[in-house]
Amino acid sequence: MRSTVFIIVMILVWTAHTSNGQQLLFHKNRNKEAIYKTGDIISFSTKEDDSRLTSMILGFVGDTLIVFQNYTINPRSITCLYADEKTMGWYPLRYKIDKILFIAGVGYPLLEVFNEGLIHRSRVDPEVFVVGSCLVGASFLARWLISEKIRVKGRRRLLIVNQKDDSSWW
Repeated sequence: MRSTVFIIVMILVWTAHTSNGQQLLFHKNRNKEAIYKTGDIISFSTKEDDSRLTSMILGFVGDTLIVFQNYTINPRSITCLYADEKTMGWYPLRYKIDKILFIAGVGYPLLEVFNEGLIHRSRVDPEVFVVGSCLVGASFLARWLISEKIRVKGRRRLLIVNQKDDSSWW
């Protein structure tokens, strides 16, 4: 029992000592902000390298550098972030439209076959399959055209900020 309490206290002391109270703030506009803390995984591309880099944030050095496992980077050199669970909520249909179109493209012909062919015992109109295949094709086109990149330019900014103290209410 004592060793478990000792381990928990040591972990809490270590995390309090290693966390410097800073976090990465992605400010899109007045209402939409994403906060990345130490330990969060972030995907981005830089001015020097346009490929997708995914890494866990290990910490921050002052207000100018983000520390990752193999490198440090200035937030100003990040040109775009890739959508993750913190930013996908900003675009309600943008990342779901391909799934919606695919389900509609497969489901509509199946329902028509069930309704017309099995229940009413009539012939299914061939246009049903044309509409269904067009919806499936539109879902693949949407998957190809809709980018996961969120550009960081203009009003969209990446800032290293100090963590707000949540104990101010008491």
